Amino acid sequence: MRAMRSWLIATAAMGLLATAAPALAVCDLAAPNAAHAGDAQCARAWLDANLRLNQLQFVGTADSYKLAPSRQMLSLISMGGKKDAEALDFGEPALAQQLDAGARALEFDIAYDPQGGLFKNPAGASMAGELLDPAYVAAMSQPGFKVIHVLDVDYRSSCLALSDCLRQVAGWSKAHPRHLPIVITLKTNDTRTPMPGATKPLPCDETAMNALEGEIRAAFGLTEPNHGSDATFMETRAVREEKDGVPGWRINGEKMWTTGMHVANYIMTFARTSGKDGDSSGITVFLVPASDPGVKIEEYLWTFNMPTDHPRVSLTNVWVSDEAIWGVEGQGLRLGQSFVHQNRIRQAASSLGAAVFCVEESVKYARTRKPFGKPLSDNQAIQWPLVELHTQCEMLRLLIRKTAWEIDRMPHKEVERQISDKVSMCNYWSNRLVCEAADRAMQVHGGMGYSRHKPFEHIYRHHRRYRITEGSEEIQMRKVAAFLFGYMGPRRAEFAGL
Repeated sequence: MRAMRSWLIATAAMGLLATAAPALAVCDLAAPNAAHAGDAQCARAWLDANLRLNQLQFVGTADSYKLAPSRQMLSLISMGGKKDAEALDFGEPALAQQLDAGARALEFDIAYDPQGGLFKNPAGASMAGELLDPAYVAAMSQPGFKVIHVLDVDYRSSCLALSDCLRQVAGWSKAHPRHLPIVITLKTNDTRTPMPGATKPLPCDETAMNALEGEIRAAFGLTEPNHGSDATFMETRAVREEKDGVPGWRINGEKMWTTGMHVANYIMTFARTSGKDGDSSGITVFLVPASDPGVKIEEYLWTFNMPTDHPRVSLTNVWVSDEAIWGVEGQGLRLGQSFVHQNRIRQAASSLGAAVFCVEESVKYARTRKPFGKPLSDNQAIQWPLVELHTQCEMLRLLIRKTAWEIDRMPHKEVERQISDKVSMCNYWSNRLVCEAADRAMQVHGGMGYSRHKPFEHIYRHHRRYRITEGSEEIQMRKVAAFLFGYMGPRRAEFAGL
């Protein structure tokens, strides 16, 4: 038996049935089941708010990628035992056909091939006298995880590389935007087949698993050298261009602070495809291969005495097919906004945790440090600033938890309309608070607090950036003000007659 380890790595749809529900007031999301939530749209909203992935059962396929071996290969396999040949004499339809038929769980066997070419000459092919398709050899020569049932013997697949398998699933998902989540299970394949000249596979160890994360990891390319908060004025352009009969796009532009670029193999590239500067629509997200010759890392910049893994990246005459579009053409900023809300609330919790740490460490130090023969904590000049920070931490914790709870119970698209201001409150205040707490911790600890023998200066340097990234502090406050004064959000109707 092969050594097997499974990971639930992805869902091809973000949430159940992405269609937005009507106004929340007409839907009972606290109903005992979807049937009692209201009309059909409310039932969808109830599912999105209440149903969790581990509550679902899926109909799926095993060895979803597998094609039947050739007659020559089956004859070779049968020499080792007729039952072995019979066990391998099957194949699955194309992935799209399986999904069309209702399958919502797929399985891929993956083999580690970081340099490429490890599996391009299967021993069984030469022994069986089977000619290899040049397209097979070309695909297997590329670096990356390969999808193989039995090494050297049962190697025919409807998608030879894991990235190709995932691309096919993503293409189907894009064409069927209201489908249920698709669960993908990966099984590692690193057992050598007992036959002369067999390929010696690489172990699927920690190094391989780290590489696997990179195989399916994308960098985030929204900000540009000349445009940050004003993303609707981005200069990156994608224009339609057909190549070898395949419809696609040619992309030119530059991205700044490209998150994850140092490990990613794709770049989520935001580019204007229609409309005019300043329009929120007309911006599309493309999954651009990081290995494309037109993609160049121009420089990694130093920030606040720290190197960064967020480089400036240029894209010059990069061509991608229509399949590279992620989400809906022209609606890329909406997709980006969904990431922003999730990141902002997570970052708020992270900054709050760091702020609490700074306060607690300062309290402990002040109780044990005894200048002039008495505890430092006896002094109100030490107590009161920490009391203020402690109070703010307690209040902020409640707001973050309440907001996160509301996000979990709300249809995805309603977050922006209903509580985007609360997310901004959590984010901008927590990022400001942790900087104040780290600064106070340095002051309480004196010279040691300022040194790198304590973590406070690092906490300050690390978290100070979040008052700029994920939307600057000023942009967050602007969002809160828009909701407060009724220019956006639920209070808009209240002020409509003014």
